Amino acid sequence: MSATDGALLLQCLGVRRNRAPSEPPTPTVSDWAEVLRQAADNGLGPLLYHRVTTTAPAVEMPSIVLDQLRNAAVRSAAQSLQIEADLRIVLAALRRRDVDVIVLKGAHLGQVVYPSFA
Repeated sequence: MSATDGALLLQCLGVRRNRAPSEPPTPTVSDWAEVLRQAADNGLGPLLYHRVTTTAPAVEMPSIVLDQLRNAAVRSAAQSLQIEADLRIVLAALRRRDVDVIVLKGAHLGQVVYPSFA
């Protein structure tokens, strides 16, 4: 398992690779820093936080890493709530002018698919 190839991030997310099970080495501080970087680069911090706090984590995560993921999830939730509030204002203005609107992609899927605003 290597943090640089994404294996540790995938393992933390609960993604299993089709390999023979082996005892993975204990992740180092630099491994965890790389996981945080990869999660941030790929917009996966909030999902990773959700996974490690709602399912049995595949790897024991240091509290400082969990704190950073929690902060990312809180920031993401706040941003999503602001976007939703802005969207409601725009939709209300369009309705007042009898403009038909269909909400697609993220704005719609965010409410239907994901359990959290984060």
